[in-house]
Amino acid sequence: WKRTSPPPTMMIFDASKRDVCVTFRHRTSTPMQSLVLMNDPQFVEAARMLARRVMLDDRKEPTGTIGLAFRRLTGRRPSTPELEILQQLHQQLLLEFQEDPQVATVWLQVGDSPLDPSIDPIEWAALTAVCSSLMNLDETTRLR
Repeated sequence: WKRTSPPPTMMIFDASKRDVCVTFRHRTSTPMQSLVLMNDPQFVEAARMLARRVMLDDRKEPTGTIGLAFRRLTGRRPSTPELEILQQLHQQLLLEFQEDPQVATVWLQVGDSPLDPSIDPIEWAALTAVCSSLMNLDETTRLR
C-alpha cells in the first residue's frame, strides 16, 4: 500500500491513486478495458476456471452450462434472446475449435492452473471463450 500509483491493470479499471481518499470510482467503459478482459492471462484463466466449474457443476440449471455461467457472473438468469445468442456463439466456437484442436489446446494453457484431463478440451475451450465474453458484459464489470 505504500505505492501511490496502482498497478496498470487497476488503473485501466479506474482504481484510485491511493494518495487521496475517494468515495466512489468513476464509471467508464473503454475499449482498453475490454482488451484487458479478453487478453490478460489472469482474466483468461478466470474464464477458463469458471467454464470448468460450470461444466462440473451443471446440476439443475434449466439453461445448462451457459446459463449457469451467466447467472454466476450477473446474478440473474439469462433471458431467452440472450441465451439464444450465447448458444449460437458457443456453437460457432465449437466448430472453430473442432477445425483446429491445437488452438483449443493453446487457449486452455493460458495461466498457471492445471488442465483437467476429465473434460473435453474442445468443449472447455469453447465455453471458456463464452465465459470470457460474459465477463465483458457491462452488467458484469460495473458496480451497481
